[in-house]
Amino acid sequence: MNQEQKVIIDDKEYLVSNLSEQAISQINNLKVTDQEIGRQESLLAMLKTARSAYARLLGEAIKDAEKNVKAKLVTKNDTKEAPKVNGKAAAKPAVKAKK
Repeated sequence: MNQEQKVIIDDKEYLVSNLSEQAISQINNLKVTDQEIGRQESLLAMLKTARSAYARLLGEAIKDAEKNVKAKLVTKNDTKEAPKVNGKAAAKPAVKAKK
């Protein structure tokens, strides 16, 4: 069975064979545009996922840097538990008394 292509425009159904070349050209332009929009939406979703991952990694890097700074700031008056580096207790640094 050979069915003719139909298109719905403004809630009206038309046979493509009854449309002008200009109308058919615009239908094809719409199809290409819709495909490109879909491709760009997929790309945007991928970029948003990557951005989220980069933001998470940045947060982890900042936390690691803060831990390292705190470990370096231990003073001779610090009687608290030794700081942790990467989740493990770090060796307490040797402190020399000033004369």
